[in-house]
Amino acid sequence: MTTGKYDIYSKDFDLEECMAQAQQGNPNAQASIAYCYIRGKHGLKKDTPKGFEYLQKCFTYLCKSAESGEGRIMALLGSCYEDGAGVEKDDAQAYEWYRKSAEAGDAYGMALLGWCCKEGTGVEKDDAQAYEWFRKSAEAGDAEAMSLLGACYAYGKGVEEDRSEAVKWYRKSAEAGGNAGVMTILSRHYQYGIGVEKDMDQAQYWTQRAIEAISKRRDE
Repeated sequence: MTTGKYDIYSKDFDLEECMAQAQQGNPNAQASIAYCYIRGKHGLKKDTPKGFEYLQKCFTYLCKSAESGEGRIMALLGSCYEDGAGVEKDDAQAYEWYRKSAEAGDAYGMALLGWCCKEGTGVEKDDAQAYEWFRKSAEAGDAEAMSLLGACYAYGKGVEEDRSEAVKWYRKSAEAGGNAGVMTILSRHYQYGIGVEKDMDQAQYWTQRAIEAISKRRDE
């Protein structure tokens, strides 16, 4: 997304320095902080409204940077249009930027594009397309997309219902840092033997993990 201490993918990323620069008006830093808040990354508690506040501040920067073809920047620009952050809300524009981001190979953009297809945001609802983009995003490592892919298999949305595949992706999501919700869903599958052999130890384990995840967020 950016370089040096403001690059969320770099081992040199410095959250404290990035936050300080974002508050001073540095648009590179603002874009990185926006993403961290929206996704709950690098120790920041997930706070979507605050994330969009930062997006609004750096909208012009995102517009210019998106021309370079960087996938994550295009995804964030799409979020600006979807939420009306710094620009008039425009679902069609949001969809287009998510599509460009996804086609550039960004896992986050793929997940957002899948969500548009699922909900009919800026495009007609299409469960099959939603499934395909969730699958690509999940295979690229996006934890939330893994959960959404699991739901596609669980309810036969865009793909044939397959509870065992649902459990597989719910588990991958939970192990990749998914939220307490997916851990609870996984626990119930083990508790009732849905798509997997009944296993009360695993059910209890994932219930406890969900409780810990909720507690951690409350303490942050």
